Amino acid sequence: MHSLRLNVLLTTLSLLSPLAIEPAHAQEAATPAEARAIAKEAYIYGFPMVDNYRVQYSYFVDKNGPEFKATWNRAGPANSDSSLSGFSA
Repeated sequence: MHSLRLNVLLTTLSLLSPLAIEPAHAQEAATPAEARAIAKEAYIYGFPMVDNYRVQYSYFVDKNGPEFKATWNRAGPANSDSSLSGFSA
């Protein structure tokens, strides 16, 4: 049993040791064209998530806003002027 544990430990260390001693290499600075491409991809990826949060905030959190519908987990309208007047809370 002791030799099995020692064997597992040595195998694990031998597999992990190249990861521990590998030096980190600094990246070269991006060219303006590369930076622009990275920014474009980040915008395309991030905009829908940020816009979704904006819409959710205006619908469910900002009670004084014109787009407010109801608080979280409520099916009914926030007031009688809402277009969801057919629902009940």
